[in-house]
Amino acid sequence: MTVFYRLDKQDEAAVWLEKGFIAGNADAEDAVKMASIMRIRKEWEKAEEACQYALRLGEDDLEAYVEAACLARARAEAAVRGVATAHPLICVLKENKKPRLSLCMIVKDEAENLPRCLESARDTVDEIIVVDTGSTDNTPEIALRYGARVFHYTWQGDFAAARNYSLDQATGEWILCLDADEELRKGDGVKLRSLLNISGVEGYCFPVVNFYGRHQGFDYMTDLVCRLFRNRRSYRFQRAIHEQVVDLIAAFAGEASLKTADVQIRHYGYLHSAMY
Repeated sequence: MTVFYRLDKQDEAAVWLEKGFIAGNADAEDAVKMASIMRIRKEWEKAEEACQYALRLGEDDLEAYVEAACLARARAEAAVRGVATAHPLICVLKENKKPRLSLCMIVKDEAENLPRCLESARDTVDEIIVVDTGSTDNTPEIALRYGARVFHYTWQGDFAAARNYSLDQATGEWILCLDADEELRKGDGVKLRSLLNISGVEGYCFPVVNFYGRHQGFDYMTDLVCRLFRNRRSYRFQRAIHEQVVDLIAAFAGEASLKTADVQIRHYGYLHSAMY
Protein backbone atom coordinates (compact mmCIF):
# COMPACT_ATOMS: atom_id res chain seq x y z
CA MET A 1 0.00 0.00 0.00
CA THR A 2 2.78 2.44 0.95
CA VAL A 3 4.36 1.96 -2.47
CA PHE A 4 1.10 2.89 -4.24
CA TYR A 5 0.59 5.93 -2.01
CA ARG A 6 4.12 7.22 -2.52
CA LEU A 7 3.77 6.83 -6.27
CA ASP A 8 0.49 8.80 -6.19
CA LYS A 9 -1.52 5.74 -7.26
CA GLN A 10 -4.41 6.62 -4.99
CA ASP A 11 -6.98 4.18 -6.35
CA GLU A 12 -4.70 1.21 -5.73
CA ALA A 13 -3.67 2.56 -2.33
CA ALA A 14 -7.31 2.99 -1.28
CA VAL A 15 -8.13 -0.62 -2.19
CA TRP A 16 -5.29 -2.00 -0.09
CA LEU A 17 -5.96 0.38 2.78
CA GLU A 18 -9.61 -0.68 2.93
CA LYS A 19 -8.60 -4.35 2.92
CA GLY A 20 -6.18 -3.64 5.74
CA PHE A 21 -8.79 -1.93 7.90
CA ILE A 22 -11.22 -4.82 7.37
CA ALA A 23 -8.45 -7.16 8.53
CA GLY A 24 -7.93 -5.09 11.67
CA ASN A 25 -5.23 -2.59 10.70
CA ALA A 26 -4.86 -0.13 13.61
CA ASP A 27 -2.17 2.15 12.16
CA ALA A 28 -2.95 5.86 12.55
CA GLU A 29 -0.69 6.83 9.64
CA ASP A 30 -2.61 4.54 7.28
CA ALA A 31 -5.90 5.99 8.51
CA VAL A 32 -4.64 9.50 7.74
CA LYS A 33 -3.65 8.38 4.23
CA MET A 34 -7.12 6.94 3.69
CA ALA A 35 -8.74 10.17 4.90
CA SER A 36 -6.56 12.21 2.56
CA ILE A 37 -7.46 10.06 -0.45
CA MET A 38 -11.18 10.23 0.32
CA ARG A 39 -10.96 14.02 0.83
CA ILE A 40 -9.34 14.49 -2.57
CA ARG A 41 -12.10 12.33 -4.07
CA LYS A 42 -14.70 14.42 -2.19
CA GLU A 43 -16.11 11.27 -0.59
CA TRP A 44 -16.81 13.18 2.59
CA GLU A 45 -18.38 10.48 4.77
CA LYS A 46 -15.58 8.01 4.13
CA ALA A 47 -13.02 10.76 4.70
CA GLU A 48 -14.65 11.70 8.01
CA GLU A 49 -14.80 8.08 9.14
CA ALA A 50 -11.12 7.53 8.35
CA CYS A 51 -10.14 10.81 9.99
CA GLN A 52 -11.99 10.04 13.22
CA TYR A 53 -10.42 6.58 13.26
CA ALA A 54 -6.97 8.16 12.91
CA LEU A 55 -7.69 10.54 15.79
CA ARG A 56 -8.80 7.66 18.01
CA LEU A 57 -5.66 5.68 17.18
CA GLY A 58 -3.25 8.56 17.63
CA GLU A 59 -4.49 11.21 20.04
CA ASP A 60 -1.15 13.07 19.78
CA ASP A 61 -0.65 12.47 16.04
CA LEU A 62 0.03 15.82 14.34
CA GLU A 63 -0.83 14.41 10.90
CA ALA A 64 -4.29 13.35 12.06
CA TYR A 65 -5.13 16.85 13.30
CA VAL A 66 -3.78 18.48 10.14
CA GLU A 67 -5.89 16.16 8.00
CA ALA A 68 -8.94 16.93 10.15
CA ALA A 69 -8.39 20.65 9.51
CA CYS A 70 -7.95 20.08 5.77
CA LEU A 71 -11.13 18.02 5.65
CA ALA A 72 -13.17 20.61 7.56
CA ARG A 73 -12.09 23.38 5.20
CA ALA A 74 -12.72 21.29 2.07
CA ARG A 75 -16.21 20.33 3.26
CA ALA A 76 -17.04 23.94 4.11
CA GLU A 77 -15.97 25.13 0.66
CA ALA A 78 -17.98 22.37 -1.01
CA ALA A 79 -21.07 23.10 1.09
CA VAL A 80 -21.33 26.76 0.07
CA ARG A 81 -20.02 26.55 -3.48
CA GLY A 82 -23.47 26.15 -5.03
CA VAL A 83 -25.01 29.12 -3.20
CA ALA A 84 -25.27 32.20 -5.41
CA THR A 85 -24.42 34.63 -2.60
CA ALA A 86 -21.57 32.55 -1.20
CA HIS A 87 -18.66 34.08 -3.14
CA PRO A 88 -17.47 36.31 -0.24
CA LEU A 89 -17.52 33.34 2.12
CA ILE A 90 -15.55 31.19 -0.31
CA CYS A 91 -12.97 33.97 -0.55
CA VAL A 92 -12.65 33.96 3.24
CA LEU A 93 -12.27 30.18 3.33
CA LYS A 94 -9.55 30.31 0.70
CA GLU A 95 -7.81 33.32 2.17
CA ASN A 96 -4.22 32.68 3.21
CA LYS A 97 -2.97 36.19 3.97
CA LYS A 98 -1.30 35.09 7.19
CA PRO A 99 1.09 33.53 7.44
CA ARG A 100 2.73 34.16 4.07
CA LEU A 101 4.84 31.45 2.46
CA SER A 102 7.88 32.10 0.26
CA LEU A 103 9.23 29.47 -2.14
CA CYS A 104 13.03 29.83 -2.38
CA MET A 105 15.01 28.19 -5.19
CA ILE A 106 18.50 28.26 -6.68
CA VAL A 107 18.72 27.30 -10.35
CA LYS A 108 21.03 27.04 -13.34
CA ASP A 109 20.00 25.91 -16.84
CA GLU A 110 16.73 24.38 -15.64
CA ALA A 111 14.46 25.41 -18.51
CA GLU A 112 13.28 21.82 -18.96
CA ASN A 113 12.45 21.12 -15.30
CA LEU A 114 11.43 24.46 -13.84
CA PRO A 115 7.86 24.64 -15.24
CA ARG A 116 6.91 21.31 -13.63
CA CYS A 117 8.23 22.44 -10.25
CA LEU A 118 6.56 25.85 -10.33
CA GLU A 119 3.25 24.40 -11.54
CA SER A 120 3.20 22.12 -8.50
CA ALA A 121 3.78 24.95 -6.03
CA ARG A 122 2.36 28.15 -7.53
CA ASP A 123 -1.08 27.80 -5.91
CA THR A 124 0.43 26.95 -2.52
CA VAL A 125 2.96 29.74 -2.04
CA ASP A 126 2.53 33.51 -1.81
CA GLU A 127 5.92 34.43 -3.22
CA ILE A 128 8.45 32.77 -5.52
CA ILE A 129 12.14 33.62 -5.14
CA VAL A 130 14.40 32.26 -7.89
CA VAL A 131 18.15 32.83 -7.63
CA ASP A 132 19.88 32.11 -10.93
CA THR A 133 23.56 31.17 -10.66
CA GLY A 134 24.52 31.58 -14.31
CA SER A 135 22.01 30.04 -16.72
CA THR A 136 22.76 30.06 -20.43
CA ASP A 137 19.21 29.03 -21.38
CA ASN A 138 15.90 30.82 -20.74
CA THR A 139 15.49 29.69 -17.13
CA PRO A 140 15.15 33.27 -15.79
CA GLU A 141 12.46 34.12 -18.36
CA ILE A 142 10.47 31.01 -17.42
CA ALA A 143 10.63 31.97 -13.75
CA LEU A 144 9.39 35.47 -14.55
CA ARG A 145 6.40 34.03 -16.42
CA TYR A 146 5.37 32.33 -13.18
CA GLY A 147 5.53 35.60 -11.30
CA ALA A 148 8.85 34.90 -9.61
CA ARG A 149 11.20 37.52 -8.28
CA VAL A 150 14.43 36.63 -10.07
CA PHE A 151 17.87 37.43 -8.69
CA HIS A 152 21.26 36.80 -10.30
CA TYR A 153 24.03 35.43 -8.12
CA THR A 154 27.68 34.77 -8.95
CA TRP A 155 28.38 31.13 -8.19
CA GLN A 156 31.05 30.65 -5.50
CA GLY A 157 31.16 26.87 -5.36
CA ASP A 158 29.07 26.89 -2.18
CA PHE A 159 25.47 25.63 -2.25
CA ALA A 160 24.74 26.87 1.28
CA ALA A 161 25.84 30.41 0.40
CA ALA A 162 23.58 30.46 -2.67
CA ARG A 163 20.61 29.11 -0.73
CA ASN A 164 21.15 31.62 2.06
CA TYR A 165 21.15 34.41 -0.50
CA SER A 166 17.73 33.20 -1.65
CA LEU A 167 16.50 33.21 1.96
CA ASP A 168 17.69 36.80 2.34
CA GLN A 169 15.24 37.85 -0.40
CA ALA A 170 12.17 36.16 1.13
CA THR A 171 9.44 38.30 2.71
CA GLY A 172 7.13 35.53 3.93
CA GLU A 173 6.86 34.27 7.50
CA TRP A 174 7.62 30.75 6.29
CA ILE A 175 10.04 29.41 3.70
CA LEU A 176 9.67 26.38 1.43
CA CYS A 177 12.77 25.15 -0.40
CA LEU A 178 12.52 23.16 -3.63
CA ASP A 179 14.92 22.29 -6.43
CA ALA A 180 13.95 22.66 -10.07
CA ASP A 181 14.00 18.89 -10.66
CA GLU A 182 11.45 18.36 -7.88
CA GLU A 183 7.72 18.85 -7.46
CA LEU A 184 5.14 18.74 -4.71
CA ARG A 185 2.86 15.72 -4.82
CA LYS A 186 -0.54 16.59 -6.24
CA GLY A 187 -3.02 17.42 -3.50
CA ASP A 188 -0.46 18.17 -0.78
CA GLY A 189 -0.66 21.96 -1.07
CA VAL A 190 -3.66 22.32 1.27
CA LYS A 191 -2.01 20.13 3.88
CA LEU A 192 1.21 22.12 3.62
CA ARG A 193 -0.63 25.40 4.18
CA SER A 194 -2.35 23.97 7.26
CA LEU A 195 1.04 23.24 8.82
CA LEU A 196 1.83 26.95 8.94
CA ASN A 197 -0.88 27.57 11.53
CA ILE A 198 0.40 25.12 14.15
CA SER A 199 2.05 26.94 17.04
CA GLY A 200 5.30 25.78 18.61
CA VAL A 201 6.72 24.33 15.40
CA GLU A 202 9.76 25.92 13.74
CA GLY A 203 10.34 23.51 10.88
CA TYR A 204 8.97 20.45 9.10
CA CYS A 205 10.78 17.51 7.57
CA PHE A 206 9.16 16.05 4.46
CA PRO A 207 9.73 12.73 2.69
CA VAL A 208 11.71 13.31 -0.50
CA VAL A 209 11.15 10.43 -2.93
CA ASN A 210 14.22 10.13 -5.18
CA PHE A 211 13.43 8.25 -8.38
CA TYR A 212 16.36 6.61 -10.15
CA GLY A 213 17.01 4.19 -12.99
CA ARG A 214 15.50 4.41 -16.45
CA HIS A 215 11.80 4.69 -15.64
CA GLN A 216 9.99 6.78 -13.04
CA GLY A 217 8.24 4.74 -10.39
CA PHE A 218 10.16 1.48 -10.59
CA ASP A 219 13.11 2.33 -8.37
CA TYR A 220 13.23 4.97 -5.67
CA MET A 221 14.66 5.77 -2.26
CA THR A 222 13.20 8.10 0.34
CA ASP A 223 14.97 10.67 2.50
CA LEU A 224 13.51 12.82 5.27
CA VAL A 225 14.62 16.44 4.78
CA CYS A 226 13.72 19.76 6.39
CA ARG A 227 12.24 21.85 3.57
CA LEU A 228 9.68 24.05 5.37
CA PHE A 229 10.70 26.38 8.20
CA ARG A 230 10.03 29.77 9.71
CA ASN A 231 11.81 32.74 8.16
CA ARG A 232 14.29 33.68 10.89
CA ARG A 233 17.76 35.18 10.44
CA SER A 234 19.26 32.48 12.65
CA TYR A 235 18.01 29.69 10.38
CA ARG A 236 20.54 29.38 7.58
CA PHE A 237 22.03 26.56 5.55
CA GLN A 238 25.41 25.08 6.42
CA ARG A 239 27.98 23.10 4.40
CA ALA A 240 29.07 23.90 0.86
CA ILE A 241 27.81 20.51 -0.42
CA HIS A 242 24.82 18.53 0.89
CA GLU A 243 23.71 21.70 2.63
CA GLN A 244 21.22 21.48 5.50
CA VAL A 245 19.28 23.96 7.64
CA VAL A 246 17.95 21.52 10.24
CA ASP A 247 21.01 21.67 12.51
CA LEU A 248 20.67 25.39 13.22
CA ILE A 249 16.93 25.13 13.80
CA ALA A 250 17.56 22.41 16.38
CA ALA A 251 20.37 24.44 17.94
CA PHE A 252 18.31 27.61 18.35
CA ALA A 253 14.83 26.23 19.00
CA GLY A 254 15.41 22.67 20.17
CA GLU A 255 14.77 19.36 18.46
CA ALA A 256 11.18 19.31 19.73
CA SER A 257 10.40 22.29 17.48
CA LEU A 258 10.98 20.10 14.40
CA LYS A 259 8.16 17.86 13.19
CA THR A 260 7.63 15.45 10.32
CA ALA A 261 4.69 15.73 7.95
CA ASP A 262 3.47 13.62 5.07
CA VAL A 263 3.91 16.28 2.40
CA GLN A 264 5.77 14.50 -0.35
CA ILE A 265 8.43 16.00 -2.58
CA ARG A 266 9.16 14.00 -5.72
CA HIS A 267 12.72 14.25 -7.07
CA TYR A 268 13.53 13.25 -10.66
CA GLY A 269 17.17 14.32 -10.93
CA TYR A 270 18.57 10.80 -10.51
CA LEU A 271 16.59 9.32 -13.39
CA HIS A 272 18.72 8.10 -16.28
CA SER A 273 16.98 10.50 -18.67
CA ALA A 274 17.83 13.45 -16.43
CA MET A 275 21.48 12.54 -15.95
CA TYR A 276 22.50 11.62 -19.51
